[in-house]
Amino acid sequence: MSLLDALPLPRKQIRSIVQAEARINAWEGSVRSGKTTASFVATAPTGGELVMVGRTRDTLYRYVIAPLMNPDLFGPLAKLIKYTNGAPIAYIMGRAVHVMGANDAKAEPKVRGMTCAGAYVDEATTLPKTFFDQLVARCSVKGAKIFTTTNPDNPAHWFRRDYLKRPAETRLRAWHFTLDDNPFLDPEYVASLKSTYVGLFYRRNILGHGSRPKAPSTRPSTSSATSSPTFRTSAAGCATRSTTARPTPTPTC
Repeated sequence: MSLLDALPLPRKQIRSIVQAEARINAWEGSVRSGKTTASFVATAPTGGELVMVGRTRDTLYRYVIAPLMNPDLFGPLAKLIKYTNGAPIAYIMGRAVHVMGANDAKAEPKVRGMTCAGAYVDEATTLPKTFFDQLVARCSVKGAKIFTTTNPDNPAHWFRRDYLKRPAETRLRAWHFTLDDNPFLDPEYVASLKSTYVGLFYRRNILGHGSRPKAPSTRPSTSSATSSPTFRTSAAGCATRSTTARPTPTPTC
């Protein structure tokens, strides 16, 4: 039995792991879709340092490391995960992994100077762009890959604009997940969410689509100070000037 066969993951997640051969591999979609643990188990090359990044170490532990250590989710493989919440190093399947928080631009020096063989980024849209860009540059070991997850965000967000929408230039491959892609969620729980959310929230939390930015207004300005004057001819044959600020025409002859 292979490592993937031993994991309690649906076939879609397993296929995405097998296909994760790009330099940057992104799992995006609705919340609680199972993509977080699916992305992390992809194998990194040997040599160089491994890095796990979240907005904070606490969130990284809560949403990624703790589930990996849960035998109800990962069975005997959970014993291969060694970590104390708040520590800078985790030991995952025999390899040391740097655990970092990156909640503002000041976090960028944390990876500067490192030579990374691989990185896992939880919720890329919550990290500063300067940090992510630096992390991409530091993954310089031959065959190094980045595995990242992201939940729906504004389509104008830097991660979507500069990475997801430029797969050829950034050597990125992405997989999209909906709430229905996680068969381990209780069906009643899924049904309750579907009946609760409508409109934009349904798109984000069920279908895993980002919100659309508000379109700029196309309504003409109503300001009277910048209205252009117009001219018409009065009944007496005189040129009459009027503006929106002065609805009553004033004869000019």
